[in-house]
Amino acid sequence: MRTIEELALASELMKWAYVKKLTLHPDSEDLSAILEQHPKLVVAMNHGPALGALAAAIALMHAYLRSGGEERVPFALTWRGYYQVPVFKQLFTLLTQVDRALSFNDVLRLMRASRYTDCLIMPEGENCSFGDGLNVQPFLSPRFIELSLRARAPLLLCLHQGAESWAKAVRIPPWLLGVGRVLPRNMELRLRDSRMLSIPCFPRKLSNLNVMFRLYHPRLSEKDLSDDVSIRMRQLWQEAWQIHAVMQSHIENMAQATAPSLHGNDYELHSGG
Repeated sequence: MRTIEELALASELMKWAYVKKLTLHPDSEDLSAILEQHPKLVVAMNHGPALGALAAAIALMHAYLRSGGEERVPFALTWRGYYQVPVFKQLFTLLTQVDRALSFNDVLRLMRASRYTDCLIMPEGENCSFGDGLNVQPFLSPRFIELSLRARAPLLLCLHQGAESWAKAVRIPPWLLGVGRVLPRNMELRLRDSRMLSIPCFPRKLSNLNVMFRLYHPRLSEKDLSDDVSIRMRQLWQEAWQIHAVMQSHIENMAQATAPSLHGNDYELHSGG
């Protein structure tokens, strides 16, 4: 269980290796103020391409480090299959700071009663493999909203754009969609719906990676959540669609304009190379 400061050397080396310039979007909220005001956060990040998780982690860690978040202790949720393969298990235990796939109740317990301060989630999950690397794909689950409400940890949106070159989007002709039968059912259905496959490419150094932070204020409150599971899931999905629309809108704006870099009293966002 390591702090942002203890992870700094590794994260800054990754930034040096993979990102030439990291740019804070002018519409971003003040991360320093957010971290100071909220001791715990649920951080929802867009995925981008499959390797976009690396870009998101670089942006988040650097921003936290430069915004007074050195003592924060993050953990991340990822695909449970990674923990079932020995070599991957060790790697992802190191990356996520948890040693197994966690249930909702496990995550809630960690947020309520442990040193962890920030839960990092990419709601699109493996759906990122069936998109163009830019647009926000459908969420796998809306329960990250429930986590935020029950843990009383505000929802912070961390949005990044610029890593689209780390994948190549390939249109799948209808006659080839049958190959999707070898995939898990949910992935097969997503492939049939999108008819697109995102093929990871070697992650070359990005010329510019944009990042934005926004607190999201749900219309739902914890007391609004129904005791009936089916009703509660409908409530959460309605909120999730709103979050998806907000994320998509910001990603489109980030892609359309190059944000100016910040200097002076703001955290430095450039790396050498």
